[in-house]
Amino acid sequence: MTEGRNKQSSALFNNSKGNLYECGFAKDVNGPLLANSGENPDDRSDIKKLLAATRIPDLTNRFGAAGKVLDMDRFITLLRARCLALELGRLCAESQ
Repeated sequence: MTEGRNKQSSALFNNSKGNLYECGFAKDVNGPLLANSGENPDDRSDIKKLLAATRIPDLTNRFGAAGKVLDMDRFITLLRARCLALELGRLCAESQ
């Protein structure tokens, strides 16, 4: 099953060497996360780096530091897709 997830990650991301995490419902990145795929899923140093980046007070420096750890283009694309899916779901529910 992990092999399939790694292939899926390769299809979605230019660099699939990092870990892909599942946080579950209504949990944040600083909580326990399940690694779905990656070369070393037990190594959580990437999450520690991301958390450190999010705590930088200066917004420009924060975004730059987060971009070194997180594929920002793909992350923003994912956020847009989720917002669109939520909006479409809301519109479908209202039309019934």
